[in-house]
Amino acid sequence: MAIVSGAPTTLSKEEIEKVKALVLRYLQDHNRITNRLLRELSGIAYDQAIYFFRQMIKQELLDRIGTTSNIHYVLSERGLKKQ
Repeated sequence: MAIVSGAPTTLSKEEIEKVKALVLRYLQDHNRITNRLLRELSGIAYDQAIYFFRQMIKQELLDRIGTTSNIHYVLSERGLKKQ
């Protein structure tokens, strides 16, 4: 995936699945992931990363930890069981 100027704020189902697989692989070796790191790894835009994390929280796969600039995401209990 590449960052595109004027990128949409959402991701297609296929893009979500690709990013989800990337995040789950990353979280096998690391305890957490941030919006910035996700964007660096996947090439998606800021708003798309926000959208992705919201979808993963709704699916109860990730939990959001922290506030403002200290926000990071970790596997939820359900996400850990899927590993």
